[in-house]
Amino acid sequence: MKKLLFWIFLGYLIYNLLSGEEEVDETTVRPPIPEEVTFNEATGCKSFEKNWTWNSLDGVTYEMTFPVCQELYDLSVNSRENISLPEYELSDTEYAKYIYEQLLNSVEFPTDEFAEGYKKLIDEANLDYMGALNLIISSIQAIPYTLIIDGNCPFVLKGIKYINNCAPLESGQGCCGNIQPFGVYSPMEFLYHEAGDCDTRTVFAYAVLKKLGFDAVVINGEEHSMLAVHLPKKPDAGSDHIKDPWGKKYYIWELTGMDWGLGVNPDVNLDKWDIVLP
Repeated sequence: MKKLLFWIFLGYLIYNLLSGEEEVDETTVRPPIPEEVTFNEATGCKSFEKNWTWNSLDGVTYEMTFPVCQELYDLSVNSRENISLPEYELSDTEYAKYIYEQLLNSVEFPTDEFAEGYKKLIDEANLDYMGALNLIISSIQAIPYTLIIDGNCPFVLKGIKYINNCAPLESGQGCCGNIQPFGVYSPMEFLYHEAGDCDTRTVFAYAVLKKLGFDAVVINGEEHSMLAVHLPKKPDAGSDHIKDPWGKKYYIWELTGMDWGLGVNPDVNLDKWDIVLP
């Protein structure tokens, strides 16, 4: 009898996993967006404050408070929803590049206030180039994964169920659906919702690093997206890299989870990857 109950229970678990009906931890790790947003004289727009606290890859805890402008967010949403593809045919790399550039050009990002928040932390901690990179990237990695799709939520991907709750969940199984037309957020939308999957994060990180003077690129391949950063020497964490057409090395960086170091390969074949945003 005990064996029978065991196999029934095991079958139930397998069924739930394959059907996407398993229970999902809906614990939200970020405060909700306020229902009413008031005008802020310092930013010159209706805005509210966000506070980020995270542990860097060096084990140091950082905290940053910054305003989020409602009007810039609304403009970003409107710009994304009105992106249209050119009439000529695009390769996968050209397609991604076109979309990402449109998202980056919709509004100026990052705002000066957001960029200055990072600069202040870097200066106060007297960080070198690599230390500054670790601080910035770990702040993005610390935000739980949220699936962004142009279809409907809930959605099952690779046996994992993502629920219709466009919020950063502790489980990393939130889902933002009907994000038209391409299933990717602009950097301002990622900041606003604190929700994003691979390419939403890489485009966000790319924008921030470029603003702060770092040499970074976005790379895509195998239905995934990562950041890659140039260093004059091999980073301590790993050595996996991609080269630009002139042979310059860019070390890969996985952003969809915590503790991924620069140059560490998340089990991908980089021969199948291309630089999308140089």
